[in-house]
Amino acid sequence: MHTGTKDVVESPQVIGGHRVLIRYYAIRDAQNQYLGALQVTEDVERICELCEAHDFEHGIVDGKIIDGVSAASIHANRLQKGEQLADIQTPDKTQDAVSGASVEQ
Repeated sequence: MHTGTKDVVESPQVIGGHRVLIRYYAIRDAQNQYLGALQVTEDVERICELCEAHDFEHGIVDGKIIDGVSAASIHANRLQKGEQLADIQTPDKTQDAVSGASVEQ
């Protein structure tokens, strides 16, 4: 960061049993001279849990699939990953991301 080749350095760690991400952001003046660094430490345990549960493959709010992508797109994505159609669980209802209305499948 001192030399200007990097503006952010990340350091994932486990602290107290929680996964955290420590980021250091370079602080520079108007002439791009390095002044110091800002350290930000964030507990990312919940984000990791969502990734491990594959919740970023589709939107889920309060346990319901949100129709940001259609159920058909979700099924196609899973089939591309090798899942069999019979293995894919489909919820009884999806919810429209804009209106919030429930839609029967």
